[in-house]
Amino acid sequence: MKGITLVLDDRVGLLAEISSLLGNAGINIDSVSVSSFGSKAIHTYLVDDEASARKLLSANGYNTLTTDLLILRLPDKPGGFADASARLAEAKVNINRLNIVAREDGYIGLAIGVSNPEKAKKVLAEFIQS
Repeated sequence: MKGITLVLDDRVGLLAEISSLLGNAGINIDSVSVSSFGSKAIHTYLVDDEASARKLLSANGYNTLTTDLLILRLPDKPGGFADASARLAEAKVNINRLNIVAREDGYIGLAIGVSNPEKAKKVLAEFIQS
């Protein structure tokens, strides 16, 4: 899965503008993360059609960055992510992005971006969802 990240000048209505643009094109937002730092905003979207979303956003003047993400299925309990993150730390793999994408039936779905996806896939094989 790929995440689409936008680094923008922050302003009122920005999230409404982007979500309307995607929605009007029939692109569903599965997960969104928004942060503001001073005058800048960082938006990360996980959508059901990444290629179309990136093309649409670019055509509307947004500069998009994409990130490869791994989807994990972990027990939804206190410390449920501790084992996975400890395995990555031991393997010297840095987590640089994390989004909760689902929560159901006692499990949590996480989308994570890491510094070394191939090594992370080996270390976290039992948790990775295809």
